[in-house]
Amino acid sequence: TFYIFTIPFSKPHKERCLRTDNWKIVFTPIEDGYTHSLYNIKNDPQCLKDVSKENPLIMKRMKHFLWEWILNGNQYSVDQIMTDRINGEMQIPEQYKDINFSIDKTIEPL
Repeated sequence: TFYIFTIPFSKPHKERCLRTDNWKIVFTPIEDGYTHSLYNIKNDPQCLKDVSKENPLIMKRMKHFLWEWILNGNQYSVDQIMTDRINGEMQIPEQYKDINFSIDKTIEPL
């Protein structure tokens, strides 16, 4: 099972999240850009410790699929997220680095 959430944030931004059985990545717009945080929800169900530095390959993979959903609306299974071959840098395309999200749209969990 995989879930995508939007979490209300200060206007006009929202957090975007992608979750698998073991991992959760959170994209957070901030005043001067954005951040990404990665959580091992199996070991840390409250998502208190960002483990992105300790798990760079998982972070890149989760970031890639989160942005595939944000930019293109593409949805993937957990198996695809964790095992599909990914071409390229798995980074946010340059033209989207300063993206702002409207608070008018909320995507419900799948």
